[in-house]
Amino acid sequence: MELLTLPALLLSCSHNFCKQCLELILVYQNCTQVQGWFCCPVCRKDIYLKGRGTNGLQGNILAENILEKLKEVLETLHTGEQNQLAQMCEKRGKIMNLLCLSDEKPICRIFKLSGDHSSHQVAKIADVYTERKASFAEDIQQVLQRSESTAQETEVWLEWFLSCPHINRKTMFGSGFNSFLFRALGQQR
Repeated sequence: MELLTLPALLLSCSHNFCKQCLELILVYQNCTQVQGWFCCPVCRKDIYLKGRGTNGLQGNILAENILEKLKEVLETLHTGEQNQLAQMCEKRGKIMNLLCLSDEKPICRIFKLSGDHSSHQVAKIADVYTERKASFAEDIQQVLQRSESTAQETEVWLEWFLSCPHINRKTMFGSGFNSFLFRALGQQR
């Protein structure tokens, strides 16, 4: 049995059909009139079309909502399967959960035992990911600390430079340099 396609219609016998399938059933049963009778294909109960054909039948909003949710779940599962297949070893069909540290390539456990990587150092991908993530976070922290330290050193140097009486900044850099330095330090002098 296939999933219903929207819109889902509810017959008086409580069976659900997609509108497209129901229209095919009506043609098959020679019910081409908008006020005709036809038999439910599931329970064989006679169903009367009340002058509007399939447009006169009640839609089943609950079934439609369930179908939408089911399609979302199936799509998510399909995406997960595709991701898992992408992590499968093409030659052996096993999940590649190891990383060859020599080649920086994901491999399956069979390749470690008997393949080209048997003499190489390997580690679990999850462990390498966790370790490299932590190392990356430390590197970022060090860069931020160096950046803050450099900014503080620059500020100290600028303070010294501005307060040093024996340096003639106007001669050295021109008259606009003082105002630039004061703006850079966020000060008004």
